[in-house]
Amino acid sequence: MEPGWDMLHRPGTLDYLVITGRNTFTWSRSLDDGRRTAHDWFPYSEGVQHVDGKLFLVSKKIKRLLIFDLDRMTFTYEQTDSGGLKNGGAFYNDPDQVVSLSGKYVYFTEDGGSTPGVYSRELSTGDYYTIFEADDYNRFDGDETSGIAFSPDGKRLYCCLQRAGVFFQVTRKDGQPFEGTSMSLRFHQMKDGEPRKYYRAYS
Repeated sequence: MEPGWDMLHRPGTLDYLVITGRNTFTWSRSLDDGRRTAHDWFPYSEGVQHVDGKLFLVSKKIKRLLIFDLDRMTFTYEQTDSGGLKNGGAFYNDPDQVVSLSGKYVYFTEDGGSTPGVYSRELSTGDYYTIFEADDYNRFDGDETSGIAFSPDGKRLYCCLQRAGVFFQVTRKDGQPFEGTSMSLRFHQMKDGEPRKYYRAYS
């Protein structure tokens, strides 16, 4: 099937992802099997990102990240709300968008809660980190971070708080690319009700 905006409306073949075992999956022509897998494994699916032969899929309401190895036809999954953020913060609400810059990390937006933020998962270790959290309870409670994007040089991360209509530009304090040679993440809390911000900084 040739790509294009109308590709799903032209003649062609649709395959559906079907989980076949504890850690295996296949592609099937059966819509019923595809729907059953989606219902059981990734209801309310949201963000999807491809990184180095792996497909990252977020299931929002059950707070699950599924990682499909497209070459081996195997998968793993984990909860995004299990805690253990390496630099503090609280990623307990619904994961939404998932984005990767260079394949070192995937970044998540968050829907809901008192401190909606942006979080990352280091692909080589599976460790989770907080990039920033909005910490003005009166203004941002129940809001949603959205629209993660990076500048062409990788030095700026952009995102929004959807309902409040707030746009953020996040940078490293040392001016280096977001995924530079040092991966240390330090916590800096802003005063006077400003959002808490976590900057990537050299140790």
